[in-house]
Amino acid sequence: MKLRIEVSNRSAEELIEYIRKLIYPTKKTSIIEHKGHPLLETVLQKDIEYMQKTMTNIDIKQFDLLVQAIGSAKRTFCMGWGYSSFLAEFLAFGLNFLAFDAVSINRERRPLIQRILHLNEDDILIVFDLLLYSIEVQEAVEYLRNKNKKIKIVTFTNDSAAKIVECANLSFYFDLSGHEFQVISLSAPMCFINAILEQIVILNPEK
Repeated sequence: MKLRIEVSNRSAEELIEYIRKLIYPTKKTSIIEHKGHPLLETVLQKDIEYMQKTMTNIDIKQFDLLVQAIGSAKRTFCMGWGYSSFLAEFLAFGLNFLAFDAVSINRERRPLIQRILHLNEDDILIVFDLLLYSIEVQEAVEYLRNKNKKIKIVTFTNDSAAKIVECANLSFYFDLSGHEFQVISLSAPMCFINAILEQIVILNPEK
């Protein structure tokens, strides 16, 4: 509630700077200074906490629908920007390794929207949109949804109220609240991706 009040009283430029400071604080302090434990042990325990929080909040029925959608899709396109691009690339790599047709879409020379123009209703688009958010990702997903509502879109965000969720057939959330690392840890999302890949193997042994 306090954060919502503070945000509502700020201009656009002030809001951008406010969010930047929340994510990238000027004063960098290690979590070890506050925990009194060896660094490796502290990092391990915090990552375990993030992974447990993520995995216990996943809806099993939604998870099964996601795996079935990937298994039945002709092609899987994985999109991400910034931190999220690592997750998109990792999922696409894993699917290719398992002999599925998967493509990683991140910001290169061509805008994202141009790279998804050829998707059709046999394809699935999986979008990772964690901090920091990208307006280009949002616009690309909105364009695809308006172009063809039969194309399956799956979103992974850290905010259930994110606008991009409105375009999704399936949505999953990674709770990053209370994150203490200076650089956002991707261990929890990576753990979930591993679960996706393992379940795909179980359901598609012929691959």
